[in-house]
Formats: sequence, structure tokens, C-alpha cells
Amino acid sequence: AELDGIIGYIISFPYYLGESFPINTEYAIVENPNCWYIHDLCVMKSFRKKGIASLLAKKVLKNSWNIIALTAVQDSEKFWNTLGFLSFKDVDYCNKKSKYMILIKT
Repeated sequence: AELDGIIGYIISFPYYLGESFPINTEYAIVENPNCWYIHDLCVMKSFRKKGIASLLAKKVLKNSWNIIALTAVQDSEKFWNTLGFLSFKDVDYCNKKSKYMILIKT
């Protein structure tokens, strides 16, 4: 997202269902991915609560993959619930309790 410079971004790619992509790791194309994975979504603090994160996420959700997964961190589970994601399992991500979430398109 841009407005006189970058104010937000989303990083996503094909990956493996049930696995969280490691933080601070360079992405390499994986063989036989079975889901689309949202790795990171960030909006500058001064632009939050304006719907930008939802717009970025919805853009990714329009892709052709039927299964989209992510690891919800920093109490973001409720945000992802509003977009249709459901909690699948509790995970330890970067030494913090997090939720692995899945959206299955019908």
C-alpha cells in the first residue's frame, strides 16, 4: 500500500499446509506446495484502523488457491477471523503463543 511512500505490505507465497514459515528466512520455491501462506502483514502505526490491512489481505484472498493458511501473532486472531480464517492449532512461533489459521474457499 502506498501513499507518498509505502505505508503497508503483505508477503505471501505457496507453501505447506500445517507448517509455519520460519521468521527471518529467505523464501525459496518449495516443491509440491498445497496451500497459499500469508507470512506477514504490516501497516504503519499512523495508518492503522483505516481498513488498509483488510484491503491488503482481501487482495491476496482473491488468488486461485482454495486453501490459505497463516500463523496469527500478536493477538491478530480476531482480525483474521473477520476475513473467514479459523483457528486450527496452537503453535509456538518465535517463542510466543500463536495460532495457526486456515481459510478454505468454497
